[in-house]
Amino acid sequence: GAALAIGLLASTVDAQGRPQGDNRRSGRAERLDPAQMLERRVSFLTEQLQLSASQQTQVRSILSEEQAAVQALRPRGQARPDSARRDSVRAQMQSIRQRTNERLERVLTAEQRAKYAELQKSMQDRRGGPGGFDRPRGERRGA
Repeated sequence: GAALAIGLLASTVDAQGRPQGDNRRSGRAERLDPAQMLERRVSFLTEQLQLSASQQTQVRSILSEEQAAVQALRPRGQARPDSARRDSVRAQMQSIRQRTNERLERVLTAEQRAKYAELQKSMQDRRGGPGGFDRPRGERRGA
């Protein structure tokens, strides 16, 4: 009995002492609220593109507007949308993303735009295409 209990306890902790359900181990990102997500994106772009303080303010505003537009497309408490609705939302999200990228590029220098284009390409490659929506759900990551 005691050996079984110890075995079960040990199996719920990985080799680094974290619970096996820990998000860092499973590869899943922690759930951030919209404000945290916005700040993480601004910080990432600031670091990668060496944004000035003025650019950071403009980028934060652009991304905040994008976030609000995307949130407005997400139904709250409704049944799962049918394929026609999903296609419509997908097209609207792609349009929002494109508009955001165009606005961001106007804020960036030529050198920053080149680096931003590289970042976008690398993200698309990791997600499986523009926006990550070009393959069925189960095939998006690593399959």
